[in-house]
Amino acid sequence: MTHPDNTMQFDASRQYGRPQQHFTFKLLTIIVIWGNIAINSNDTPERYSSMNRLIALLGMLAAVLLGITVVGTSPASAHRGTVTSTCDTLSVNLTSYREGQPGPNVWYNFSPNHNQGPFDGPPLWPVSPRGTWHEHDNNGGPMQGTFGTFSTSDAQGHASWFHREHGTPAGVNHVVVTIDGVVQTDVDFATAFAQAYDYANNYESHHYVVTVTAWDDPDGTHGWTFTAEGDSVPCAKPTDASASVSTTAPTCEHGETLVYGDIVNASFSGTPDGAEGPRNYDVVATADAGHTFENGDTTEEFTGDLAGPDKSLCPVEVPKDATASVGTTPADCDSDGSATYASENASLVGDFETAPGEHIATFVADQGHEFADGSTTLEVSYTVAAATGNCPQPPCTEKCGPTHHNPPSNPPHHNPPNNPPHNNPPKHNAPPALTVKSLPNAGLDNSSTNYLPLGLAGLLIACGALLLRKRNA
Repeated sequence: MTHPDNTMQFDASRQYGRPQQHFTFKLLTIIVIWGNIAINSNDTPERYSSMNRLIALLGMLAAVLLGITVVGTSPASAHRGTVTSTCDTLSVNLTSYREGQPGPNVWYNFSPNHNQGPFDGPPLWPVSPRGTWHEHDNNGGPMQGTFGTFSTSDAQGHASWFHREHGTPAGVNHVVVTIDGVVQTDVDFATAFAQAYDYANNYESHHYVVTVTAWDDPDGTHGWTFTAEGDSVPCAKPTDASASVSTTAPTCEHGETLVYGDIVNASFSGTPDGAEGPRNYDVVATADAGHTFENGDTTEEFTGDLAGPDKSLCPVEVPKDATASVGTTPADCDSDGSATYASENASLVGDFETAPGEHIATFVADQGHEFADGSTTLEVSYTVAAATGNCPQPPCTEKCGPTHHNPPSNPPHHNPPNNPPHNNPPKHNAPPALTVKSLPNAGLDNSSTNYLPLGLAGLLIACGALLLRKRNA
């Protein structure tokens, strides 16, 4: 990511040649102005006017030639070095540098000193008492490619001594790039060098040093050798990190609880998620690299206290002393059964049914009370019986005739004497005894049918039978 407003640039081509050019152009301007005044002046005596005009013209011509020479040989036309730093990248661009050329090999020939007699050699190098070495700064001489002291012989066997040295080595251009004290590049280059370096963290400032050495400007007179040093401007971080925490309310058994919320481009540290009071909490949200929170900070802190359990929310112990019951009495032959209820610390809901049949009575415990099973509502089922209708018959009264007593089951008797038979009065056959049997139900429900009329009819029939028997006796 490159931010133009955070760009720093160093241009070596702007560092050299300018003072000399400024002085030269000022001098040219003065010469041209002076020549123009001299040529057009009318105050000069006639005998000097021609000479002045000639001098002025020659000066202007020299000035023009000098200007062409200066402009044409201006060092600003070569050796361009540019160092650019943005918030995330350092760029080094070196162009139009001169490639160094090695100097010519130097060879020497030896001249013996003849006044000391014959000389067979080899002569000492570089100074010999037997003669003189003569230097030649070019690549000439015999036996090209041979270096050091050597000899050649002519047809007559006369030896000539020579010596050859390597020329000066080729000059080299060199560049060293350092970022935050760490060397990134340390190399030689010929005519150009270009490379970009990405900063490790573009949201922080980085110190850089770029050192360029030109072989043809070792002391930096022309600005081709230079050092660019500076600090990058950090890139602006996006404010897209967010984090939040919350707490849950305490209960009877548990204290207030810490809850981590949604988090984006950040991470939590500190008091753990789910921590329960009573205690305090301290949570720090740290934005990820390259991100900040809305206020531009890279951290956001959340602190507070977590309350303990709230005993006021605990349920109150309710006594289980509410009771309710229903009692019934059985029915008889002519009366329905009955039902009553009793309750303590409870109330009946609705009406209490006492008519024959099956019923349910609902009771609700009073406020602050419960039934034995912990409930506040109790339903009791009960049944009220209907009258049976099978009442026993009352014994006969005088209207039914005298009351007869059955003789004992085994009355005592006397056997008659063995007398001869005698005439007894005539006997009347007694009418057969009337037996009253209960009539079958014929499928009728005793609980709902009244047999009183049938009983009375049977009683009347029995009484009539007794009366008839008495009259016939």
